[in-house]
Formats: sequence, C-alpha cells, structure tokens
Amino acid sequence: MSCTMDLDQPHTLDELLHGCIRAFDSQGKVRDPHLVRLLLVTHAWYLPPAQLAARLLRTVQDSGGSAEGPSLRLKISHFVQYWLRAFPREVATDPELVATLRGLREALGPGTPPIHLESLPTAGDDEDEEEEEEEEAEGVSGPSGGSGPPLPGAPPRRKAALLLEHLPPPELAALLTRLELRALSRVRLQDLVAFARAAAPVSPPLRRVVAQANSIARWVQLLVLSPPSAALRARALQRCLSLGQCLLELRNFQSLQAVVGGLGHGAIARLRQTLVLLPPDCAKLWGLLAESLSSTGNFVRYRSLLRRSRFAVPALGVHLRDLTALEEALPDWAAPAAPHPRKMGRRLAIAATVLAAREGGPPVRCDPALLRLLTVTLELGQTEEQLYQLSLQREPRERASIFRRFDVDGDGRISRAEFAVVRQNFPHLRLFGDLDTDRDGGLSPPEVLAEFLRCSRVPPAPPSAPQHRLKPRGGLRPTTCDACKGPIWGLREKGLKCSGE
Repeated sequence: MSCTMDLDQPHTLDELLHGCIRAFDSQGKVRDPHLVRLLLVTHAWYLPPAQLAARLLRTVQDSGGSAEGPSLRLKISHFVQYWLRAFPREVATDPELVATLRGLREALGPGTPPIHLESLPTAGDDEDEEEEEEEEAEGVSGPSGGSGPPLPGAPPRRKAALLLEHLPPPELAALLTRLELRALSRVRLQDLVAFARAAAPVSPPLRRVVAQANSIARWVQLLVLSPPSAALRARALQRCLSLGQCLLELRNFQSLQAVVGGLGHGAIARLRQTLVLLPPDCAKLWGLLAESLSSTGNFVRYRSLLRRSRFAVPALGVHLRDLTALEEALPDWAAPAAPHPRKMGRRLAIAATVLAAREGGPPVRCDPALLRLLTVTLELGQTEEQLYQLSLQREPRERASIFRRFDVDGDGRISRAEFAVVRQNFPHLRLFGDLDTDRDGGLSPPEVLAEFLRCSRVPPAPPSAPQHRLKPRGGLRPTTCDACKGPIWGLREKGLKCSGE
C-alpha cells in the first residue's frame, strides 16, 4: 500500500507520475518506493517509456519560473537516477528513451545531480561478462584443469566427464542455479509486455530461458539412459532425484521444473526394469518434487513455497501464463487515462517476481570452469528422438502375448487346465484337443496364435430372434412387447405380456 496515494483507486498516469516525483526528498531518499516501482514497472503497458520521459521534460520546462521549480527539478533528477539504477537494461536498449533523457538532462541544468547515461550497459556487456567468467575459469583451472602440464606442487587435476555425472548433486544444483540467473537477468520488461500482448515474436532472452530449460530436461534423460544396465540406470535416477532435492532447497524452481519434466518424459517412464529397482524412499521423493510444481489449484504448492522464500529462481512459464491470463481477465483502463488499479498491482507483482533474479544471487559459489563445461554440455545435448531411440535400445519393447496372462507356471506352454481358463474368456475357441496338433499335451505359441487368427477372420453370427416368454396381464389400451416390439393381443385378464427374460 502506498503511503502518499491510495492505489486502490484509479489515478491517471500524470497523477501517478507527479506522485512519484513528490515521493523523493531533496536528498534523494524515497518515501514511497512502492509507488515509484509501480509506475516504472507497469508504465510500458500504457505508453512507451520515451513518452514518460517526455512528460518529465515537459514538467521541467513548465516549472521554469515557478517558486517550486528548483525543488521540482531536483526531485525529477533523483527520480531519473532511480530509474537508471533500477532498470538499466530497459533504458539502454531503448534509443528513443535515451535521446529523450539526454534532452531532459540538459533541461535540468547544472544545479541538479548529474544523470550518468554513459554508465548504462551496452549490447556487448553480456558477452563481456561471459568472457570474464571464462578467463576466470582459465585462471582457476590452469594449474589443475588446464590443457598444459601441471605446475610443481599443484593439486592433482580434476577430471570432468562431459555429462558431469561425477559431480555431487549440491554442486550441480549450484551450477544450474548460476546458469538460470544469468539467463533470467537478460529478460527485460519490454519482453514481458510483448509476450503478454502477443504483439511480436517471443524475444531472444525469453527464448533462451525456455531453450535452456529444454536442454536441462534432455540432459537429465541422458544421465539416466547412459548406463547400460538397469541397476546402474536406477542409481543414476536416484542421483537425478537428489539433484532435484538440492534444487528445491536452493529454491531454483526453474531448473527443478526442467528436471521433473525430464524424469517424467516417455523415454524414462517406459523403463520398467529400471523403475522397479528404485527404492521406496526415492519414489516418495519423486512424488514430493512433482507435487511442488504441480499445476493443481493453479500451482498453489509452488506459490506457497515461493512466498516463503528469501531467494528464488522462479518457474518462468507459470508467471508468463499469469501475464497472459491477466490480459483477458481485467481491462487496462478503469477510467479515461486512468489505468485499472488492480491490474497494475498484479502486473507489478508478476514482473517483480520474474525480474528478482537481478537483485541478488544464491548463497552458493561455482567453479567457473565447470560452469563453462556445463554450458557446453547443454548446448551439445541429444534430440528427443535420439533419447527415445536410446531408451528403446536400453529396454526393448515387450510384445503383448496371451502367454503372459494365462501361462501361469511360466513353462512356455498352455496346459489343459490353463486353457480352460482361456476358453472361459474366449468361448469361440475350439476344444483343446483340436488345437493340440502335435499331441504333446500343451499348446505352443504358434498353435495359440493360429487359433486366434482363425477366430478373428470368422464373421460374428447374427443375433437370434428374441424368444417370447408371455405372462398374463390386463390392460385397456393397445401395447407392444418390450423385447420384440410386436403388439400384444388380448383384453383385461386375457392379455399377455412378454417378460423379455
């Protein structure tokens, strides 16, 4: 709730803008950060950011000769500085907005704190950050994990398989969390607005987050499918469940959703020989992880965990779904030029959850060399078709057979007693002696298959005409037989009725 304006009531954008300006004091302290953040996060749904800056410029120009002009210009300068600190990527990627802010800086004059537009991030800053991480990785892994010979006295090299199956689940969870934070930090407010309104194709930052989640899901499947034996696959599945538990403890819901989705894929779900070896406590953990992101009650369990978390990597798909649903649920405007207050509040809550990854990191540290290796692993993953074919190689399909149901003793033949049970379910089969062509006292698979094929080619016999079972019945009007639909003749006690039995 705002302390300077009643945000439960509709206000025009100009009123909200002037309220944000008044929320700053001469020292730059914000008395009402909720109001300021509400306008900065949601204004892009109602007007382009450059137009918001243009309104600030107009306010500065109109206050030139007024008594409150110097104080107003000072507060506007603090407001713009807050804008640049809170949303540097959004400002930097909007050339029209940057040009308008330059004009505003000139209009404010030398008596106000400077607006440093030159410190905004550039398009290559993301790549620079990755290069710094790679250089740091080389520095970390040079003595023990680089390509050159180890230095004297250096610790032994740490060998890393491409799948990283040797790493403990907590370390893998930390690496995945770092990757998710890097991807989510590039999502801008403009991306959310365009997605919610379907005004343009999905932006590259959003596509990258989704593609990374799909890569994690396929990587998890490959971790389970790589071992050749069912026992080793069950052990790999247990490690993936432990990874999911670590992700839940870190509140990395984005990666957890990918891991649960990968383990629930058909390539894994069909591995009966593997799943039967899973201990009961692992099966219980699997259910717990799936329940934490279940869509039941509009993801009520996930939302409860998210509210109680100090740090979280949100499940992006859930909140994108919320944005699209909100577009249809409430109108944009409650009155002319006044945005709908409830819709503004919901947009702020959803966007703030998605963009929270910028404001802090998890209480974990990652080896940059392993982070780079995991990135390469996810990029070189197999396709879903390749994973399913690998699943079929590990555990081929079992053909359905009558023997699995009626060969009770498992000797590969159906005895006379077993055939009696079969004939109760399939009365059109011939007698046992007619089918036992080799007279060995049992039916082989070819003999049973030949009989079932014969029965499938025999057309079904037409239903016989119903037989009347008439009982005395009285009546005063003509009626018909319920079974044959023919008329029943007779009056009063001389009438008859078909019982249909």
